[in-house]
Amino acid sequence: MNRNNATNAHANVQRNDNIRTVFVSAVILTVAGIIVKALGFLFRVPLTNLLGDRGMAYYAPAYDIYTFLLVISTSGIPVAISRMVAERCAVCDFMGARRVIIVSRRIAVLLGMIGFLILFFGADLIAKHIVNIPNSAFAMKTIAPALLLVPAMSAYRGYFQGHQQMLPSAISEIVEQFFRVCFGLGAALFFVKSYTSVSLFIASKLELGAGGGSFGASAGAFFGLLTIYVMYRKVQKQEEHFVTCDDNSIEKDKDLVVSILSIAVPITIAASVMPLVNLADVAIVKHRLVLYCSEAEAEALFGQLTSFAAPIIGFPQIIIQAIMMSIVPAISSIKKAQDFNRLNTTVESGLKLSMLVASPCSIGIFVLAVPILAVFYPTRLESALNSAPTLRVYAVAFIFLALLSVATAVLQGIGKQTVAVRNLMIGIVIKIILTWGLTGVEFINARGAAVGTIGAYSFAAVTDVLAVRNYTGITFNLKKIYIKPFVAAIGMGIIVHVVYYLLYGFFGKYLIPLSISIIAGAVVYFLLTVKIGLVTKEDIELLPKGSKLAHILRMDR
Repeated sequence: MNRNNATNAHANVQRNDNIRTVFVSAVILTVAGIIVKALGFLFRVPLTNLLGDRGMAYYAPAYDIYTFLLVISTSGIPVAISRMVAERCAVCDFMGARRVIIVSRRIAVLLGMIGFLILFFGADLIAKHIVNIPNSAFAMKTIAPALLLVPAMSAYRGYFQGHQQMLPSAISEIVEQFFRVCFGLGAALFFVKSYTSVSLFIASKLELGAGGGSFGASAGAFFGLLTIYVMYRKVQKQEEHFVTCDDNSIEKDKDLVVSILSIAVPITIAASVMPLVNLADVAIVKHRLVLYCSEAEAEALFGQLTSFAAPIIGFPQIIIQAIMMSIVPAISSIKKAQDFNRLNTTVESGLKLSMLVASPCSIGIFVLAVPILAVFYPTRLESALNSAPTLRVYAVAFIFLALLSVATAVLQGIGKQTVAVRNLMIGIVIKIILTWGLTGVEFINARGAAVGTIGAYSFAAVTDVLAVRNYTGITFNLKKIYIKPFVAAIGMGIIVHVVYYLLYGFFGKYLIPLSISIIAGAVVYFLLTVKIGLVTKEDIELLPKGSKLAHILRMDR
């Protein structure tokens, strides 16, 4: 009897330690993501005010192409590093973990150099013949050096994440974004203000201003890389003893390259799909809209889709991405140790946490779409309010995106990333078909692209979850993972709706009613999750001062 109690106690300790690791990692990355997003907002809004529509037309193509090349060179390698480092650390192969970062760093830098050469020396060709905005070439050249730096920085981030140390990645991300804002806005302001307003120089002034804004990415990458490299060197010195004493075998570089690429390539392909489809959306949506709209109306509708509605979803997505990044190394190390009980609890905890976050965010954005858009875009109120129906569609898509992200992370952690790629590719085909068909219907218009996104995410999410079940043998508690969070979110949504419209009738403004209703919704949602047993005493105790909070909530009875 005592032995059974001891075994159960040990299992509970392992469960709590594992959940705590994922939870703390996710919190660190979430906080960093929020800070980075806030800094990005502080960068984009002043830059737009400084350059205007014409100047931003020179900046946007450069940034979009840079982002695509960055995905190619960085998306898969950090995940591969974190997974392979976690696997080797789980069996105390610290030399093997060190070899992973050395070899993968070379691959990342090589890919970054290729991207730099393409963007820097091909800038004039790309600007003139592909994006048809010749004045965007200078911005492409100033952002290109970032491609030499970011891949190496992402490799170091993957190394730390493999050790389940998220703080170095978080710090480097914040440093990178801070200096991007400082140098980008500073350079743009210098170029714009140092020229006279004579009409002859307006084009070159805006072109240089856009280039200055783009230069911020290169400057930020330099300081971000410098920061994480200093932290890596410090950790490397601390680990010298373990590397020397614990490791007797060294893997060949060729074998490591094959292992890294076998993980990274499918992930890179999956990550590249959405940027490509976003480019395809430009052609599909506008082509279909002009069947019943003027060119100007079509551009306005497309702008509402891409510039007003879609960015709002990026804020709650920070939390989901943090959960995803935390799960991959955790799953990999557990799988390597063949601890299937911990694997079960970790997967279930990850899915549960994603639904705990996604459900209230989705319902909240759906209910508060109008005031959210009005607060974010007060100077473009008419366009913002017209975007509300599209934002509601994206809010529905967010639930499936959250589920897809975590399920994909689990598949990556257990070495089945090609399954996730296949499912997402099929989902993208579904999106293209739905987007083509629905955007041709006048009363649906550009919202058809958002509906197509729901089709893609829902298919990929469901098939990924089924794949996780098939490959791991895990049986999910549907009520705990999916039904209870959604029920609590619906209850929250009703309260939020009532509170907002009562306060709006009193204040007649958007900001105060929105703020109070969000706070009220958060409190109600938390209390509902506790009431229906979705959040347990053990979960609360994982939080700082959790024991006191559990006592206040009378959960210690």
